[in-house]
Amino acid sequence: MNRRYLIIAIILIWAVSGFAQNADDVISLKILSPADTLEAGKSNPFSIEVTIKKTFHINSNKPTEDYLIPASIEFNAQNGLIYGEAEFPEPKIKTLGFSQKPV
Repeated sequence: MNRRYLIIAIILIWAVSGFAQNADDVISLKILSPADTLEAGKSNPFSIEVTIKKTFHINSNKPTEDYLIPASIEFNAQNGLIYGEAEFPEPKIKTLGFSQKPV
């Protein structure tokens, strides 16, 4: 009897793990910099191009509804680097299946 439960548990774990999404499967990042090198003591702006898989979406950094989680970006501290505020593009307002109002 215990062997049957073990087999069922293994099958369930295997089946559920197939539905999990790895972030690498959903988004890809590309760093765009206007300069080839960084200059010490100067501002060195750069952009991050984020490509999102067609069947997914992310929210704006200023979502239209309180229950939506805003987009954000965080940088790990690096010796000698100071990061400024991130600037986000204008949001694209869309109606999605979970909401009757555009978000």
